[in-house]
Amino acid sequence: MKDVLLFNKENIRRFRNYYPKVNVVTRNFPLSAPDLVKKLKVREGGDITVFGATVFDGSKVLIVTESPIQLQG
Repeated sequence: MKDVLLFNKENIRRFRNYYPKVNVVTRNFPLSAPDLVKKLKVREGGDITVFGATVFDGSKVLIVTESPIQLQG
């Protein structure tokens, strides 16, 4: 795991500067994956995956991970 960010205005504005190209997945989150891509103003793809999720206390978070390396074989 690289980062866990609260889903708030400040982090939404800064997100694109740090992660311009990501894969997006949502679980128990108020936005769909395509809507979250638009909100974050990022492109899809790359080696980073961001999960939009609601945690146990009801907070909305963005969990940023490195995508696993896929072996060719």
